[in-house]
Amino acid sequence: MLDLRRRKARCLGHDDDLIVRQIRERFDRKISIRDDSGRYQGSQTQQHEETLPEVFPAFAPGNFTWDDDLHGWVWTTFNTYQWDLNYANPDVLLSMLQIMVDLANAGVDVLRLDAVAFTWKRLGTNCQNQPEAHLIAQAYRALMAIAAPLIAGLPQGYDTNLGKWFDEGHQLSGGEWQKVALARAYLRSAQLLILDEPTNGLDVVATRALRRLLLRLRDAGKCIVFSSHVMQEVDLLSDRIYVIAHGRTVADGSVSELLAQADAPTLEDAFIALAFGASTQAAPGAQP
Repeated sequence: MLDLRRRKARCLGHDDDLIVRQIRERFDRKISIRDDSGRYQGSQTQQHEETLPEVFPAFAPGNFTWDDDLHGWVWTTFNTYQWDLNYANPDVLLSMLQIMVDLANAGVDVLRLDAVAFTWKRLGTNCQNQPEAHLIAQAYRALMAIAAPLIAGLPQGYDTNLGKWFDEGHQLSGGEWQKVALARAYLRSAQLLILDEPTNGLDVVATRALRRLLLRLRDAGKCIVFSSHVMQEVDLLSDRIYVIAHGRTVADGSVSELLAQADAPTLEDAFIALAFGASTQAAPGAQP
């Protein structure tokens, strides 16, 4: 568990994101989340195979695979390697809850738990949606409803309807709605993100965090299309820029290319020149 806390600290230090789930190989190969007694390990046994269905047979056949390095079986329902936590050990639940509270206190806005239905294994069943899995999820939810400031402040906690169009619905601020929309877009893990003025309504800290997130997604190979009137973030985030005026594209290129086209010292000056003509002074009230 200490390794996961160290990873959380490293991620928060770089405004990164951390996904807490049954720990998988893509984070750290065979990350050590157990002591020598194996108290943190879940049900790593091939006996479960008789009743467990395959979820992704094309690239993760079977559910348990023998690992020569560990001299034991590892759970491979979703990937070639992942840990399964032993929630029968109360230290596991307490450690996970502590990490969740630490993340909330550090300002993390979204925490997604994946494969929650598989958190409890029982021989002779399909090991999905066992009663204990529901209890674990309820424990997480109850704690975060108390500890997370925004959720705790809602009239009915997690059960609060958001939006004034609902009876007794709770209205969020513009920035809070923007964070909800961005979180929903991000959690889909799509290869293409289309964002309309993504930093509109966000405070300075949230804006900086979002820009860093978008840069990481870009570096990870995601395609991001966004509109913005904030030339600072267009300059920072964009590989290619399209200048649109009166419903049509009047120029496109990289930052340096647009500066050269407009013979302008800054991207804002280039935008004004390209959108409104040769003059860098836009007419009052003009809208590109």
